[in-house]
Amino acid sequence: MRKEATIEIRGIHRKTIVNYVRELGGETSSNDKVLTGPHWECVVSPQESFRLFQSDIPKVTVTFSASNKEVLKSILTEFRKKTFRIGG
Repeated sequence: MRKEATIEIRGIHRKTIVNYVRELGGETSSNDKVLTGPHWECVVSPQESFRLFQSDIPKVTVTFSASNKEVLKSILTEFRKKTFRIGG
């Protein structure tokens, strides 16, 4: 049974997120919507945006699915390291 997790990423453009997933071993289909890695798959939604004060902030939903819980946990941990931002 496949395990699945969905994350909404705000403040990072879709192109950057796709590059992060590629760095984790994902290979893209022709439309960059589905990326496939060893024992996992990632679907990256089209980029939307929301308005915050005077800025348009990008918003992208990423859904990872994996062959088992351990693979899913591992890929999510590595992905979150890439998307982690510290204010300052």
